[in-house]
Amino acid sequence: MQYFYKSVIADLHNKNFYKECDCCRKRFYADKLPVLCRKSKTIQKLEKCEGDIIRQRLFNHKKALAVQHLARYFNQCSDCGGWVCDECYKIDVKDGVCSDCFTVKS
Repeated sequence: MQYFYKSVIADLHNKNFYKECDCCRKRFYADKLPVLCRKSKTIQKLEKCEGDIIRQRLFNHKKALAVQHLARYFNQCSDCGGWVCDECYKIDVKDGVCSDCFTVKS
């Protein structure tokens, strides 16, 4: 789950969090960033945990909520460990794998 948390990224252009599918690269978006955290330079500092206390707490809290929201759309592949969207996740196999690993097994 730590990999999933780290792979949720703050989008500098749209000012919200997103996660890309490890197979198809489709993006899934969460809510907007807090108003105090929307400047591009501020976002970059907050991603590195170098922001001031108030902004960093707001950012971390909103990211945790974004991770909870985005986790509903992803499954972890039992072979490669990647996080893939529902469209790329194959449940035909006993443990469930991503479409890339499914192709290799077939």
